[in-house]
Amino acid sequence: MSDRLYGKDFKWRSSSQDQYIGEVLQQWVGTPYCSNMQSRGVGVDCRLLIAAFYDIMLHRAIATPIRRVPPESGRNSTAAINKAVGDIIRGFDVENVTQQRVVFAGDALALRIGNESSPTHGALVGNQPGIIFHADMVAGVTMGSLMDVCITAVYRPRSRFTW
Repeated sequence: MSDRLYGKDFKWRSSSQDQYIGEVLQQWVGTPYCSNMQSRGVGVDCRLLIAAFYDIMLHRAIATPIRRVPPESGRNSTAAINKAVGDIIRGFDVENVTQQRVVFAGDALALRIGNESSPTHGALVGNQPGIIFHADMVAGVTMGSLMDVCITAVYRPRSRFTW
């Protein structure tokens, strides 16, 4: 049995907030990819898309301070990216719910890409079964399939049900 978990291994559950979550995420679609940026319609990267979404959903008046990833680290430096994604997760009161094997719209995902041994990408679960939202380096913020991504962790805000 493989120790890798894929989107198809998780059940998607609906909640009363799905429509609103979908509306918030949809506003980011088409925003170009830009490392270390968090501006809807202008530029965002995968980790700051998660931070921006949680700032909106948790009604934060001041954006969460995020450590910048050095430009020279690039996509291949999983250590630098993981540290930056870790800063985002620690900036919110979230819990790791990976072992539950259930995802809700708005959950943050740490994803493994290719043969990498640690998470190298972040995404958000969409408001429809099997859909994720993420900032792609070529396409910008786009919708993708949850089914075939390799998931290393699922994070959910503890205050999720009070959105």
